[in-house]
Amino acid sequence: DARFVEDLGRRLGLPVTVGVRDALAYARANGLSVEAGAREVRYAFLREVAEEVGAQRIALGHTADDQVETVLWRFLRGAGLRGLGGMQPVREGRYIRPLFYLWRSEVEEYCRRWQLNPVLDSSNLEPAFLRNRIRLHLLPLLEREYNPALRRRLWAVSEVWRAEDAFLEEVTAQALRGALIPPPEWVRRWEPPPAAVRALRLATVESWPAALRRRALRRLAAELLPEGKELELSHVEAILALLEGRGAGGRVALPGGLRVERGYEELVLARLPAEGPSHGTREEGGFFALPLPGRVDLPGGRAITAQVWEVGDQLAGGEGPWWSLIRTAPPQVAYLDADRVFPPLRVRFRSAGDRFFPLGLKAAKKVKEFFIDAKVPRAERPYIPLVEDAKKIIWVAGYRLDERVRVTEETRRLLRLEVLDAGNFTVI
Repeated sequence: DARFVEDLGRRLGLPVTVGVRDALAYARANGLSVEAGAREVRYAFLREVAEEVGAQRIALGHTADDQVETVLWRFLRGAGLRGLGGMQPVREGRYIRPLFYLWRSEVEEYCRRWQLNPVLDSSNLEPAFLRNRIRLHLLPLLEREYNPALRRRLWAVSEVWRAEDAFLEEVTAQALRGALIPPPEWVRRWEPPPAAVRALRLATVESWPAALRRRALRRLAAELLPEGKELELSHVEAILALLEGRGAGGRVALPGGLRVERGYEELVLARLPAEGPSHGTREEGGFFALPLPGRVDLPGGRAITAQVWEVGDQLAGGEGPWWSLIRTAPPQVAYLDADRVFPPLRVRFRSAGDRFFPLGLKAAKKVKEFFIDAKVPRAERPYIPLVEDAKKIIWVAGYRLDERVRVTEETRRLLRLEVLDAGNFTVI
């Protein structure tokens, strides 16, 4: 690909700058998927070159098809209205997308007409990446079986969402100006001290409708998190559950070093200083160590993350916002009683004789028999991750928890496990 661009620049008499970066190492060091890590490295390189040559704009090649794929991808990951608006044709006044209002087919027709021969990035055909599966499989299926005009409908509605998002951002900014307060004194005693803090007057936030709370939390988190990182819907719902809890002292730790804690009169969002990568690695015997909290990358572009959330006595009674979050979790997310888990955690794939206690059963069952009863295709079984602690399998990832780690009304700490870019799991 690099040689293609160099040759093209030479024929057109245009200067070309080529750089080499280790995107995989960057992704692992920063707790990102390979795709997300490569994107950050790519954008950093573009900014470096722009500064070197004095460029005022950076032109990107996204088309209307890319916008549709982005909207659908973000919907599947639980994005809010801002995410569903997709990409901006102009971002930060610096990044522009000249092909944003053209369909990929139009660009390809232009190339054919003028006998241009663009190169195809082979990674765009790799099914390990969720975005590629959306492009190659999901969108064609939806168009074929449900709506032939789906792309144009998604494009049109993304334009509406972007306009509405811009209006609501103004409303949110105004509301936040009336709710932000100086950080409380007790935050200064944290070890390590936070790198950045925002505090909200609890009484003001509690008076807001849920829609404004979600938007305000996303906006504050975006100010605290590194560029390009944002909270997913499940993370926002965890903060809302904390906000609706009883009393002070509850807190949740979220990706990007974000910590949210509820006081008696304030809700604090803080970014903790980076402590270096908390990443699992492959060990002898084919095991993958899963830090707690932390993340481990698996073959095929997948990863599993682990977080521990303090919930105190807010699960007592069997109802409330935390229970709602647990009961509506998608298959790729599992909530466990953290105090019933015995670290260290590790991830592996199936071995002969594996047994666990499927949630709802009081007896052990072979993993092989569970797969057969659940009608899991034979070809998929060797690739389904098993998460285990020092004593037992605790989660057949995407399918079933172990009964011995289930959440109860006595649970005081939640362990949240999630498979990232795991494909489509069946709810069983």
